[in-house]
Amino acid sequence: MPTKPRPDAASKKSSVETILRSLERVAFVPDLTRIATYEDGVDDDDGIALGEDDATRSKLGGAPYLSATVAHPLCGRCKEPLQLTVQLLRRDLPEPWQASVASDLLQAFWCRECHGNNDDAFSKGTLVREVSMDEPCTTRIVPGDEDTWSIVSFIRGWQPHPDFPGALEDELRFMKVGAAIRNAILESPPDGEVLDGVKLSTWRRWTSAPAVFKCKCRLPMSWWLHLGELGPTIGDGHTLGVLSCTCGLKALQAD
Repeated sequence: MPTKPRPDAASKKSSVETILRSLERVAFVPDLTRIATYEDGVDDDDGIALGEDDATRSKLGGAPYLSATVAHPLCGRCKEPLQLTVQLLRRDLPEPWQASVASDLLQAFWCRECHGNNDDAFSKGTLVREVSMDEPCTTRIVPGDEDTWSIVSFIRGWQPHPDFPGALEDELRFMKVGAAIRNAILESPPDGEVLDGVKLSTWRRWTSAPAVFKCKCRLPMSWWLHLGELGPTIGDGHTLGVLSCTCGLKALQAD
């Protein structure tokens, strides 16, 4: 006859189950069509075909949507044009994410020369902005070359997917989980895939220890979008992601 668990054992099991449930979150992974705007960028193995950019679509890389009142932003340090990392139409986003974008379009830019992995999320070498698309697009599409980021990944849609923290032990320490509960979780980690690529998710793929990033309003910011290997690489393997605050501000930050 099985013995009744001791209260401390039952409490420990309940704590483990509660934390494991909290570690699973819903991420959204994009369906992508990848094109190169120059012939040398074509790569059949990676599914990159020769194609034309479109400044009015949701995408990673390429030319941003511009209009008579929406200018191409300049770096606050070197005054050179910032590079578009991601552009998302609000109507293309999954419903849970649409509520956090107030205008038609979200754009995130960075300066490859001036923004490093140790820079503040609100450095002069980055910009995240929301713009209206009420006016005709005036973007001039210029064929790219190997000196520019001219591999464009168009986003056709988003698929929900379970997501878990990549650096589980670091994340548990960051959550201040006690040693006994932490060790029990590490002995039987959650059975799920860690998403390392592009995703809308509050779980980040950490290449360094987890950290808290503060908004200008002093509230902690949450990860909103992870660009992964399709975004720019900064320093020693760091990638970029978009942070979001409940006050509405967003920022581009390296992990």
